[in-house]
Amino acid sequence: MNCDIEIKRALEKLHACDILEGAQRISTTCLYPDGARVTLFAYRTHKNAEFVVTDDGDAYEVLRSYGIDTISKYTKTAHDTASKFDMNFNKELSNFYSDPVTSEMLPATIAYLANCVQKFVQQINDKMELENEKDIRERIDECLESYHLIPERNIVRDFEIIGDSGKTHNFSHAILREERTILVSPVSDHHASIAPAYMKFNDVYTQNPDYKREAVISNVSAWGSNNLNLIESVVDNVNYIEEKMKPFMKRYGYLQN
Repeated sequence: MNCDIEIKRALEKLHACDILEGAQRISTTCLYPDGARVTLFAYRTHKNAEFVVTDDGDAYEVLRSYGIDTISKYTKTAHDTASKFDMNFNKELSNFYSDPVTSEMLPATIAYLANCVQKFVQQINDKMELENEKDIRERIDECLESYHLIPERNIVRDFEIIGDSGKTHNFSHAILREERTILVSPVSDHHASIAPAYMKFNDVYTQNPDYKREAVISNVSAWGSNNLNLIESVVDNVNYIEEKMKPFMKRYGYLQN
């Protein structure tokens, strides 16, 4: 039975292919963290009957576009990721590539390599975002310790609380007093950080509407307005770590007794 013509046309749009400097450039359905498509290139081998598929270094270019330093870095992760997908990684060229394959194997090879490249970029990006959150958390500690406005006995680190859904959420800091509880959590401008933060702030509010919710971010100028608005919608305040949490201290620093 033939494929429905409308379905066929829709599927053809998912894999755009055009010629570029002797190669076939293929725009795949796999997406990078920012929503851009993973782009691959298919080259004919000298035998002219086989193809090699590569990202031509696109994965590393994407990481650099995120502001991530890639010079002589992440080669072990790249090799390990390539190996899991039966692909290869060239350290000198910083590119992922396949073994030569026939045209019959080309669709599967494109799919495997696209998933490999996507996985690699996702891993490195998530790692950097976690490191960013860790850095913000450490700077929150520095601020709390330097001002001496909130007694140490009232500060709980790695505070866990159950939300309305029944799920247990972790906050980097909580300030506990009889009259109020303040929940603090670092958030970075990345879906792997924003989505969990949104969920836990919202879930805890439903269960404990009197609790104060404070997000702490860094480099606000780099944040997308949509992401920032999303976090602002579920917290009482967004604090900028570059301000050394001075507004935060003005709000809660009186809790000294």
